[in-house]
Amino acid sequence: SVTSFSTDVKLEEGDTYEAVVLEAEDSNDGLKVVEGGTVYSAVYKPTDIAEQLILNEDNNSNEDFNYFGISYDGTDNLSGKNGWTQIGSAAITSLLKEQGDIKYVELTSTGKKPAGGSGSFYYDKKLAHEIETTGRYLISADMQFVSGGGMTFNLTKNHNSKTLGGEESLHLFDVSASGDITRGDVKAGTISAAAFTNVQAILDMDLGTLEITVAGNDPVTVQLDNYQTSSTTVTPSMLNQFMFGATKEAAFDVKVASLTVASLKPKALPQHTLTVKANNDQWGTVEIKQETDPQTPVTEETSPLNTVKTVVAKPAAGYAFTNWTDGEAVVSDNAEYTFRLRKTHTLTANFVEEPGVESVTSFGLAADKMRAKAEAGTIKVDIVNAVNANNIPVSKVTNADAKWSCDDTAITVKDGVVTIPESYTADAAKKTVTVTAELNSISKTINLVLYSAKEYEDFSTVEDVASWITDTSTNPLSAILDTSADSTFKGMSALGNGKVLVLGNNSNGDGKKLEYDRDMNLSEHKNLKFGFEIEPHQIRSDGKDASVTLQFVDNENTPVFNITVQTGNKTPNSKFNGTEVSGFVAGVTVAVDTELDFENGKMTYTLTDASGKQLTTGEADITAKNLAKMYFSGEWQYGKFAIDNIYADYAD
Repeated sequence: SVTSFSTDVKLEEGDTYEAVVLEAEDSNDGLKVVEGGTVYSAVYKPTDIAEQLILNEDNNSNEDFNYFGISYDGTDNLSGKNGWTQIGSAAITSLLKEQGDIKYVELTSTGKKPAGGSGSFYYDKKLAHEIETTGRYLISADMQFVSGGGMTFNLTKNHNSKTLGGEESLHLFDVSASGDITRGDVKAGTISAAAFTNVQAILDMDLGTLEITVAGNDPVTVQLDNYQTSSTTVTPSMLNQFMFGATKEAAFDVKVASLTVASLKPKALPQHTLTVKANNDQWGTVEIKQETDPQTPVTEETSPLNTVKTVVAKPAAGYAFTNWTDGEAVVSDNAEYTFRLRKTHTLTANFVEEPGVESVTSFGLAADKMRAKAEAGTIKVDIVNAVNANNIPVSKVTNADAKWSCDDTAITVKDGVVTIPESYTADAAKKTVTVTAELNSISKTINLVLYSAKEYEDFSTVEDVASWITDTSTNPLSAILDTSADSTFKGMSALGNGKVLVLGNNSNGDGKKLEYDRDMNLSEHKNLKFGFEIEPHQIRSDGKDASVTLQFVDNENTPVFNITVQTGNKTPNSKFNGTEVSGFVAGVTVAVDTELDFENGKMTYTLTDASGKQLTTGEADITAKNLAKMYFSGEWQYGKFAIDNIYADYAD
């Protein structure tokens, strides 16, 4: 690439200019450009580079692959030089060579593992600083095609041996067969097999475009939908590496010199006008939200492209908001709608006369608690999300509009208040009762779980972590989880919504085992009903596994049963006694109920999700003598799950 030049042409203020290196030949009149000859550089224009993001060894210019102490005879490779890292299972070479004054790296991959099978190819280097979701960037390289195809140019986030390809990435372009430079089904040009050819891509995150130029020819522009979105969530959210990659099983040989990744000076963004209005001014008001409350609502505002805007619709008494529309298109059902301004447009808030209770065609039920001890008290159930046939909310509905009932006739329900009387006796250690609300001949139900077990802990009255990890005086189950100083497991535990969230964090480093055990004070009982609710929390989303195993053992550490809680997404289903349970996944609360007969060596078990769906059930032989401890361990750095509603019931 031309980086500077001199000329005897005198430039006046306002003149524009560019320069390019072309193939020439001697003639009687001096050098003469060969018509249709090789173009040896990209077109030079007055630079608007703000900062180099991939630096040379001297940290004063772009990456030129010119390193101290290298012979450039093809005996040295790029890996480890100036921050470059090679990862991949394919047979890869990255030999440093020179051609005249040009220093370059020749990147090759067979696309196959040395022992056979498809292999991967990645070569990356960290950027000088992170790229977020705005700005203009230049990616440029001089390249020469040798053979094959499938090599890719990318920007990525946190690519490493555990997260191949990165957590997020942006594909720039490919070096395809015959040296074609492509992006999807778009061809931008072809690099030469006889000489180095410049390829330049200008990424404009604000406009959402990628402009690719090959050998100084006319650029090809690719539209990037991920940056042209009106959503306030833009992906990739951050990029911090440049990466040479490869498509699956790609075999190629390409020479690369003079690599530039740089931020460009900002350009003024286009201005757009947003206007908001109501479909009927008497039915509701609208405004564009401001940082400080204006004296009068703002309904029209001009701002630069991608400015985050929030519009607010407020229905008048007797009316309901339905949606925001842009022309005929519905853009949001939320009365308060936040978005990025991508064009000049008018948004209309649509209001309707609020429908009456008689128009309700659908509704739901929500309880202030889904589980409780089977003793005198109340649970509040409310009608929620009532809508009519046009999906318009009906806010006039109250609990008194419905007919209420419970399948356990000893429990009364009036206007959504479920009352458990003092005389109530549950016929099971854990009993599910069904509450029904009927409105306009439509019935909806909600299941509530009542516990009458001798030992029960729902953590609802625990005020701080210390009180339940140390105090066993009131209930032995309240100390079932612990972070004692002599444990190799370093735990952080938090309370929320009446459940315990256990966060495992192994201070000894990735790959070390974390361990923990706790005496549950139940070892004296030979026949036991024991259960709890558990919810795995996903901590890895990179196609890898992470897990923690809960082992329930007797006082001689003989296993009773175990659960492997999956917190990665390679194997999504958690396991009971080593067998995957479909639906037992991150974010789903699963009830585990067991009946343990230690005298006869038998166990029955059932796993059920929150909707009441049975995930698995069965019987198993057990050799353990009692239930004494819960022990858990993990081979990965983290184990994370929530546990709640632990109960134990026994007759002896």
